[in-house]
Amino acid sequence: MRGALAIAAAAMLLAGCASGGGAGPSTASAVEPSTGCPDVLVQADPPHHGFGTQDAATSVPELGVPEAAWVCEYVAEDTGDPDPDGGALYEWRRTDAALAEVPDDALVELGDLLAMVDVPPADRACTDDLGPRLLLVAVTDDRQVAMTIDEYGCREIRLTEDPWESPPGSPSDPDLPAGVLMADGVDAAALVRELSGLGGGR
Repeated sequence: MRGALAIAAAAMLLAGCASGGGAGPSTASAVEPSTGCPDVLVQADPPHHGFGTQDAATSVPELGVPEAAWVCEYVAEDTGDPDPDGGALYEWRRTDAALAEVPDDALVELGDLLAMVDVPPADRACTDDLGPRLLLVAVTDDRQVAMTIDEYGCREIRLTEDPWESPPGSPSDPDLPAGVLMADGVDAAALVRELSGLGGGR
């Protein structure tokens, strides 16, 4: 029954939230229409210039194949306020790109990607640039998990159970690892764009 409620809620959401933001849910069954993705991602504390925790995760999440999933795109904007450590403080604001639903026939491949999420290697290669950040929200039969996927730098991934309340990389759910993760050997952002039809990218 919980799975049916979650999927029904996700179906209602995806039917009406292509451009909506606002306050959101804490569990899959609490999803309300027009709240697919927040307008601005929650800042970490400390914010690390708006990019979130820089500590590597020490464990790997068990995510499985989602029963519904959707993606939104964000870009970094200068808040005009100083970072506590000095320098600029950015926030991640949703772009005009419409919410993109991952179709049913791509969910297994998305699950394969989620299974590749791992702790970052010590010798990871990073580029010196700044680009978009994707928010992927995945609903299973008993929970909702969201992850940000950086489309720049080290291609870092950060998890949260609730992108409206918990900063990416600092989840309240003890079953989700805090810190930075990666999908080593695959361009996770490009694949998520391809599976969802979000388009754009770098």
